[in-house]
Amino acid sequence: MGEFGYASLVSAVNRLRAQAPFFHARVIGRSLCGRGLFALRFGGSGGALIAAGLDAGDGEAGAALLGWAEGVCRCAAEGTPFCGVDLSRALSFSGVTVLPWLNPDGLEIVRSGAKGAGTLRQFTQSLLREETPWRAGAAGLRLDRQFPCGFEEVRERQLFSGADAPAADGFFGTTPFSSPETAALARFCRSERFSRLLMLGVGEGLLSFFPAGEAPAERETVLGLKMLAASAGVPFVLPAAAERAGTFPAWFAETLNADAFALTLEHGGFDRRLEDALTLFAVM
Repeated sequence: MGEFGYASLVSAVNRLRAQAPFFHARVIGRSLCGRGLFALRFGGSGGALIAAGLDAGDGEAGAALLGWAEGVCRCAAEGTPFCGVDLSRALSFSGVTVLPWLNPDGLEIVRSGAKGAGTLRQFTQSLLREETPWRAGAAGLRLDRQFPCGFEEVRERQLFSGADAPAADGFFGTTPFSSPETAALARFCRSERFSRLLMLGVGEGLLSFFPAGEAPAERETVLGLKMLAASAGVPFVLPAAAERAGTFPAWFAETLNADAFALTLEHGGFDRRLEDALTLFAVM
């Protein structure tokens, strides 16, 4: 990720505003430290939602997602296809919204230590441990399992492990939506008509599918799932209940009755294959 941080994100958003007439940016809420949570929309309302960065360790995923968005704008401005697809035409029918960093405070703490927490610097410093990578927000709460569906199980596992106080990792809070970032994300999703979600993260290299509701997936969805996994070069799975508990994709599928996917790639794996996968997802 290098020196990429929140200031670089703001600069990138300003560049995108200047490049593409069909690009719209808005702040859907603010982090605990007051940093904006940017939503970048291409084309019309609704359509696909692609997000990254709830886990502070997912900075590489957020940087790759923002790079893809810049590539889309550049090709649209030049009138050239992106990954073989005329996205400016495709997105005129149904848009795509990008949330590149949902935990900007955590990103800054990973990048620059406790000073990235601003006025919470002293508190954050008390939680930093050399042996524990920072994965939380500025309050010492991890954001990636703060959603209602299955949160009771998350809470039980948390208590069993002894993680019952703010920390660099392992503490998800005592109630769902207990951070301003996850609360803002839920409000935003409820206010829009997204047809599907793709959540990006750093991990083992896997595509997890969270089908909408209780009904089995339609044949077209399964075909799209296989194509998406193949383009990213990873296997796909239906996650078990324990893996779904408290996650944003599970909440999205259950609450909005829309299919959700979670794609993790190993460090260094955010290459051309990801661009192909994101482009496919935007138009599938």
